[in-house]
Amino acid sequence: MVPPNSRAETPSSSPRHLIDGGLASTMRRVGDTAVNDENKPGALSATERDDMAQYLLGVPYPPAQRRAYTNVVSDRAKTVFKQFHVDGDLEPKQPTPNVCGNCHRMPFLCTVDPIV
Repeated sequence: MVPPNSRAETPSSSPRHLIDGGLASTMRRVGDTAVNDENKPGALSATERDDMAQYLLGVPYPPAQRRAYTNVVSDRAKTVFKQFHVDGDLEPKQPTPNVCGNCHRMPFLCTVDPIV
């Protein structure tokens, strides 16, 4: 069994674990041997890491897409959703359609304008 890396009674322990991991790997220069006051790899002190974890808890999760006032999905939305997640965008150079939904989640980090 893998031991837990966060504590339920301390909500900031979850983002703090991610911060520690990021600063020890992807956010660290190759060959950098710096450690902080907790002897953890990376440049930020324990206080700075705790502050960042607390800040991240305050960032709201992105809201759901806006709905029509009728709460009915339009035909255009159904077409775009199907092309984005099922049919894909057929590029002549590719043997199969490029299904955007395999990598992206609407509406963040993507645009559907060119495929409609």
